[in-house]
Order: sequence, then structure tokens, then C-alpha cells
Amino acid sequence: MIVRVGDAPVASTVDVGVVGVDAAWLAFADVDALDLWRHEDSLDGLADVAFWGADAPAAAQEFTAGPLTTVGDERSHVWTDLPIRSALRRGMTVQAWRDAEPGRGLAVDFRPRRHRGLALP
Repeated sequence: MIVRVGDAPVASTVDVGVVGVDAAWLAFADVDALDLWRHEDSLDGLADVAFWGADAPAAAQEFTAGPLTTVGDERSHVWTDLPIRSALRRGMTVQAWRDAEPGRGLAVDFRPRRHRGLALP
């Protein structure tokens, strides 16, 4: 990643570590602010549950989930703004439905409301 902040020659560079990205997110942040980051904890006690795959339409019908409207996720379904326990219960229920029939094409993602996309103080 290169962040250009001016036209002057580079005064120094600092290696701050390795960035591993699987198919998720890449964060660029103030190193001093990273102690405030809470990636897995819900910040407001709420979470979303999303699922997608070949059998997502059948799961959505079975469990009454709405479509995810994010660009690129048109084939996904989601429940939003759920209390953590309710979100976990729904996610586990959909996973159990998937596992009940080997070969079902379905991925499930539990998404606590976290810092993604938010500026840290």
C-alpha cells in the first residue's frame, strides 16, 4: 500500500508488519490508535447474520430472511440489527439446516457491529 501525502521526496519508511488479507478487509490505521480496536466485539450489542450460496434462496424462504442489498452481495440474504444472542441463535440454526443435508451450498457469516469502516477517536 502506498499513501501519498505530498510531492516531496520520501523522508523515511517504517515497516510496521505483515498485512494478511484472505478475502476480507484491509485496514489502514493510526498505529497508536490500534489499542482501541475491537474487531470481534459488538460495539452496540447488535449483530447481523448473512448467508449466501446455491441454497441461500431456499434457506431465506425457510427462515424468512431478506435480501442483502450491498452491491456485489445481491445473491446474499441477511438479518440485521439483532441482539447478539438472537443473531447467534439464527446463525447456528441456519448452519444446522445446511449441515442436515450434506452437499447444501450455503455459507453463513456472523457480523457483530464492530469498527469496520469507522474512524477511531
